[in-house]
Amino acid sequence: MKQDLLKPEEVASILKISKYTVYEMVKRGDLEAIRIGRKMRFDPATIEKFKHGHEHVKRIQPTAEPSEFVGSMNGQPILFLGSHDLAVEVLATKIRDAIPNLQFFTAFTGSMDGILNLYFGKCDVAGCHLFDEETGQYNLPFVKRIFPGERIHIIHFVSRNIGWIVQKGNPKQLSGWQDITRDDLTLINRQKGSGTRILLDYYMRKLNLIPSAVNGYEDIEQTHIAAASKVARGLADFALATESAARAFGLDFILLKEEEYDFIMKSDFYDSSHGQAFIQLLHEPGIASKITQLGGYDTKNIGKIVEG
Repeated sequence: MKQDLLKPEEVASILKISKYTVYEMVKRGDLEAIRIGRKMRFDPATIEKFKHGHEHVKRIQPTAEPSEFVGSMNGQPILFLGSHDLAVEVLATKIRDAIPNLQFFTAFTGSMDGILNLYFGKCDVAGCHLFDEETGQYNLPFVKRIFPGERIHIIHFVSRNIGWIVQKGNPKQLSGWQDITRDDLTLINRQKGSGTRILLDYYMRKLNLIPSAVNGYEDIEQTHIAAASKVARGLADFALATESAARAFGLDFILLKEEEYDFIMKSDFYDSSHGQAFIQLLHEPGIASKITQLGGYDTKNIGKIVEG
């Protein structure tokens, strides 16, 4: 049987998250691991159940009073798919602490993957920061194109700083988008469909750059933290990622753009007790301050209804 068990890196590949996120999920009880000596292994059936179990969750209808929402949780899981952000991890921890019997699963698969999974009914909440080059707006144009005529709710989470993450002291003197044209630099990129990759590709087109002209363009990581780690270890010169990821590794950060990170949800989830509890927790005292401490975030409009 042992040869059939999955290694952490295999689980990370299946769930499209980093290996370190797998370890964290085990630590907080979201995933069940099998200990074999010092090694950690996983039952494939358990991982498959985790991956697809949300498709069979029955939606819970609203209770009478908003104040009763948090107390009415029955242990049904909420599944979040979408873009990685350290602020989402802070919120996920708050949700688990506030509602111990509620399973809140996060899988950081990228903005486009999150919103498409929401379209097909395979998650409850999508997190995205999709830049639309035609309008210059974030998220709303994509929602209108993907969900025509459907009542969709966009809840603002944070505005965040994104830019180049570089070694401490910025030894290679990066300063702006034009640095992507330099042949003396090696990039660590993000996966297709991520909001960060979409933004990078937009500016590459503006600079008339093709992917083969950028060193490291095909070298990808799934999260901002994983990309920052590559820079910290000297395996890349720079990455397009959040200021919070740079601070987490003590790296320097060159601001390029402020972008909008929003939560997207369908009406059945928004109107449910789970959905209302989720939204209420965005306004809980302490959430905004904890996110601000990460660095590079503006939380003044957290929880604001953008659409719906």
